[in-house]
Amino acid sequence: LPDQFSISTCSNVLSHDVLRIFVWIIGSLSIVGNIISIVWHVKSFVKNNMVVQTLLINLSFADLIMGIYLITIAVTDIYYFGIYAQYLETWLHSVICVMASFLVAISSLMSTFILFLITLDRYLFLVYPFENYRLSYKLITLVLIVLWTVSATFTALPLVYSYNQPASYRLYGTNSACLP
Repeated sequence: LPDQFSISTCSNVLSHDVLRIFVWIIGSLSIVGNIISIVWHVKSFVKNNMVVQTLLINLSFADLIMGIYLITIAVTDIYYFGIYAQYLETWLHSVICVMASFLVAISSLMSTFILFLITLDRYLFLVYPFENYRLSYKLITLVLIVLWTVSATFTALPLVYSYNQPASYRLYGTNSACLP
């Protein structure tokens, strides 16, 4: 019987049926919901609320990346169902596993940064309602470009160096879900 606290077993990438079901549900809802959110916010891009809209579009994009990661792991679980132990190293050395690791890391990092920026924007709006302490659209755009670039670099460099390495030198080691 699989350990209830393990992500994978010798025969499957995802160890429990409940885990498989929820990965599919959360991944699918994440992709559909965030695509709807991105389309909705792009269509309703209002000039006086550009900072909030820009932040929400970027947050939706970061969360969409997480949905893509979850579906990638769910599809991998189906592909290797019942025979995972035979292909463990093949999967962990694959480009798809490295890309999945990149997706989950950049999604988590950028979601955190964007939530911080939203919190900062709301803080300035609520604490200084009569002052002109606001994040400008240009500043937010510049900060987001820098954050996406830094996050992509910070996430990609360790993965590039760990590609095709033994488990002790890989960023995600022997984690079947390719979590760094």
